[in-house]
Amino acid sequence: MNRIFLISCVLLALLTAANAGEIYTYTDKDGNTVISNNPIPEKYQGKSKKIESYERSSPEEIERFETERKAKEQKQENKNRKIDNY
Repeated sequence: MNRIFLISCVLLALLTAANAGEIYTYTDKDGNTVISNNPIPEKYQGKSKKIESYERSSPEEIERFETERKAKEQKQENKNRKIDNY
């Protein structure tokens, strides 16, 4: 019984590892960054990059990213207000 359980666990681990797939990133027509393990649309295949590994960003990098994101959002809000005032 233990042998069957062990063999089942090994097979499950191998199937899971084989099914992990590849992860790609690309920028779509609207400028959004897409990260996916699904098939890449044909028009983006030449522009997609395979993600080989992942490293967590440092707190400083996260803070810089958040500051840049907030500045872009503020700029877009100001732009929208100008359009609304016309």
